[in-house]
Amino acid sequence: EGHIACQQLNCGKAVSVTGAYRIQGGGAVLLSSIRCNGMENSLGECVANPLATNVSADCQHAGVNCSGPLPLRLREGPDLCSGRVEILKNSSWGTICNQNWDIVD
Repeated sequence: EGHIACQQLNCGKAVSVTGAYRIQGGGAVLLSSIRCNGMENSLGECVANPLATNVSADCQHAGVNCSGPLPLRLREGPDLCSGRVEILKNSSWGTICNQNWDIVD
């Protein structure tokens, strides 16, 4: 579930998960007992008990620490929003080679 949350937020991969976040008074709980199989693109595709009611104030709200967004930049274009795509990996910037690069990629 943590990996899917990070992916949905465009925040990389889950580094760790926790159930230790507490909201005083219980807070609004919209899903409980969420279960994902790892193939989902969003938490909304996972199986869960919807609109949980009667949740105690001791509910451990799900939390995740993500690795962070994938560092990308554009270079040698006419403006900040155009150019060659580069990615940061192992402290070095490099290009992406893809013979079939298209609007979907």
